[in-house]
Amino acid sequence: MADRASGSARRIAHRVSTATLNGVPCTWVQADSAVLGETTVLYLHGGGFLVGSSRSHTALAVRLSAACDARICLPDYRLSPEYPHPAGADDALATYRGLLAAGVDPARLVVAGDSAGGHLAAGLINDVIREGLPRPAAVVLLSPVIDPTAASAMARDRRRRDPVLAVPFWAPALRAHFGGAGIRDQRTTPIDGVDRRWPPTFIQVGTRECLLDDARSFASALKSVGVQCELQVWPGQVHVFQMLAGLVPEAADAIAEIARFLHRTRRAA
Repeated sequence: MADRASGSARRIAHRVSTATLNGVPCTWVQADSAVLGETTVLYLHGGGFLVGSSRSHTALAVRLSAACDARICLPDYRLSPEYPHPAGADDALATYRGLLAAGVDPARLVVAGDSAGGHLAAGLINDVIREGLPRPAAVVLLSPVIDPTAASAMARDRRRRDPVLAVPFWAPALRAHFGGAGIRDQRTTPIDGVDRRWPPTFIQVGTRECLLDDARSFASALKSVGVQCELQVWPGQVHVFQMLAGLVPEAADAIAEIARFLHRTRRAA
């Protein structure tokens, strides 16, 4: 189905289609310039586990598709408060299994996500390793939520207000989403599940956001067990600034950096 999405994606010719993978509704986005089958990106959208959808992230997916020569799969996983944790995590794993069952080569599969979707992406890798599934080629995390208690985010926000995330409202919603889940469970706190089997990982975060310390801690944890991990801290940038591609030059530059990372990963494979 042809589509010319509004906003920043309008200048990039692309196609959008829908499908159900292993019971999860998904949207496929592919720039016309992307080579079919070169790379598949399972992208888990952000939105604090409460909002967001494939529609909210289509423009970003188009730009990632064009830059990374990839087709992007955006699952519409279940959201709180109707579906608290682990519903979203279960949907992420179901989608991953669905991609494998559909014949997607894990050596050409990338797991990515932003904000709450970054948490789901990290938790998904732990699930994949724990269940002995074929691992993806790489992981890309944009401003990921790592700490379910939001303790580090609140501490940083008290020192300098996050201009995008309303932390006093978001942090209680985050805690409600996880409810009675064990905080030390690796699906709840992904940092507890990292080990040397993690794929090469690329993390981007801005200096003006409350999740800066989460990103730094997660990168340090990965590196400490020998995982190839690159952390990019972008001066002056806000939470998931990559969504502003077409408006802010740094956003386009950041997407280009993601593409370079994936191209390096493909060459090294």
